[in-house]
Amino acid sequence: MYSWGMETNFSIQQVAQQTGLSSDTLRYYERIGLIEPVRRAPNGHRRYSQ
Repeated sequence: MYSWGMETNFSIQQVAQQTGLSSDTLRYYERIGLIEPVRRAPNGHRRYSQ
């Protein structure tokens, strides 16, 4: 189980596991503006915060 602390960043796979949504659904929600744009790590991977 992951902590949803304010200083912790999560990968898309971790968020998908915690929410029950697929990675594709999370990307889609970001693309259509349902969720705010997600910060990116230097390697381009999405890093979600609480």
